[in-house]
Amino acid sequence: MAFHLRRMARACALGLSLLVPAAAFAGTGDGGTSAAVFLRLANGGAAAALGEAYVARSGVIEALHYNPGGLTRIGKAQIQMQHNDYLLDMKSDYAAGAFSAGRWTLGSSLLILDQGTFTRRTISNPAGTGRFSAGAQMLSFAVSRQFGERVSVGGAGRVFREKLDNISRTGESFDLGVHTIAIEDLLEFGAAIRNMGPAVKFDRDEENLPLDISLGLHVPRLFVRGLKVSTSLSFVRRQEPEFGAGIEYGVMNMAFLRFGYNSRNDLGSGLTAGLGFHVGGFQLDYAYVPFNDAGNSHRLSMTLAFGRPPRFEPQEPQAHDRNVHSAPRLSNDLAPTEPASVTHSRDVPPPAPPRADRDASVPRKVSGLPSGPDKAKEYADMARRFLRQGNYAQANFYAGAAEKMGYPDAGIILGQIDAAAKDEIHRHENAAKAKEYADMARRFLEQGNMIQAKFYATESQRFGNPDAGNLLSQISAAEAEQETSRKAEQSRRLAAAVAPSFRRPDDVQFMRDLSKAWEALALKKVAAARDFAAKAAAVTYDDAEKLLIEIDRAEKPETQDHPGIPIDAMLYLSSAWDLLSNGNAPLAELFASKALARGADGAIPIIRRVYRIQSESSAAAR
Repeated sequence: MAFHLRRMARACALGLSLLVPAAAFAGTGDGGTSAAVFLRLANGGAAAALGEAYVARSGVIEALHYNPGGLTRIGKAQIQMQHNDYLLDMKSDYAAGAFSAGRWTLGSSLLILDQGTFTRRTISNPAGTGRFSAGAQMLSFAVSRQFGERVSVGGAGRVFREKLDNISRTGESFDLGVHTIAIEDLLEFGAAIRNMGPAVKFDRDEENLPLDISLGLHVPRLFVRGLKVSTSLSFVRRQEPEFGAGIEYGVMNMAFLRFGYNSRNDLGSGLTAGLGFHVGGFQLDYAYVPFNDAGNSHRLSMTLAFGRPPRFEPQEPQAHDRNVHSAPRLSNDLAPTEPASVTHSRDVPPPAPPRADRDASVPRKVSGLPSGPDKAKEYADMARRFLRQGNYAQANFYAGAAEKMGYPDAGIILGQIDAAAKDEIHRHENAAKAKEYADMARRFLEQGNMIQAKFYATESQRFGNPDAGNLLSQISAAEAEQETSRKAEQSRRLAAAVAPSFRRPDDVQFMRDLSKAWEALALKKVAAARDFAAKAAAVTYDDAEKLLIEIDRAEKPETQDHPGIPIDAMLYLSSAWDLLSNGNAPLAELFASKALARGADGAIPIIRRVYRIQSESSAAAR
């Protein structure tokens, strides 16, 4: 029994080998094989479509799986749910969530893999004694930390359980990763070591985890806006190196087309493809991975972002590398005025910038300041006061003096000053961008280019413009007005194209006679109706036939077994013929349809003429 369960375990592994390299299940030579290969299954529709070249991507929840160091910069909290249809009736469901708290980001995920059912066979009964199932579950937790503006480091740990019939095993693994932005908006690097952990046992067999060392490169913008390229190179235990690459093109950050390649796919060409749709905080991604004769794999994931992006808390600076002039450059209305002889040496601190609200009792030379714990605390309090007032240069000066005198919290105050000054700069920059985008949106609105106007208005709103909502409302109203004008122009052109069909006097008069005949019949003026009908029948009897039958019914109702059509239907027919004689085919069709719905067969000639007119107008338009 155990022997056949071990064989079945190899069969389950072989099934997974269609999705990860077959070498992962080959003998190691030391009595072990690779265990828990499902740890390497692709997670996320976008990642699968890009050949799993996601090691250098940051700000995406898929970094939980590919590189925990890239989990930072996700901005808003994210939740992802995914369903995968693999080969051989294998399926998986995956859920993940992550959120940021300052420079820290935490995440967790859950994977449930169903490998299908199998026939239980033994040596004594090879035909089978029933069926059993196989599957696996995995729970992981990840944490990452951002250092400075460009580097982030993260780690992940997970526990998993595999089950085959009534035999199961559990284990744990760990990941480490780092991500760095080499050139802002141009080049990013990533590196990760995944699936570290002790060997696990299944029955009497001991197997190693599929240790994976991966390197990646990501270009967020290649030549044009919206075009991104990613590559990765993985070195997996006892396997050939694996290469992955992907290219993505986004349109207005809403629709995405993706193509990728992964050398891992032994059964197919390695090519992948997919689509993505992002609306607000909602994201839907699909990936198609062909395996030639073995079938195709479809992956569908949904991601939801919500909440507000985190604000970074200032880091406590070290005293030995802090300069009293380390405050960043501010705008002209915030920058201090310093003498030209200012020195940047910590041994000779600069004089305080002259300001009207400066305490006159404080000496201008730091070297001449009275020292001592009480004075250091006084200067620290002055630094906090200037910080609250937004005077970062003065605050930086007095905090540096307090640090020089050995005040213990001076480093924290300097860090708060740096963070506040940077936030001020960012607010000014965002306000400038918001205004620029709003101006561009208004310019495109004046030009009638609603697509570009909406795009720049949305960008302005993203950068915090409070008037962007009103601007978007104006664009929507202009779009509605533009659509109304377009439909009116279309109707005018249709009428102009239809008009030549009714330039023959006898044809126009024929339709007017039919209109008057139906109106007279509705008013019980049978004689007048017959006179107008006779004139029309002299031109085209087929179109007047139904009218003459109704006139006969009205003259001799006792000889008819049908009560005739309702009066309102007659009035509809009268209006339809009149509209058609004036070239208004769409409205004539509407009235004829209403008459037909009330049982008036006399509407059929009208509808037939409308169809002929529409065909003529289409040909004329072409």
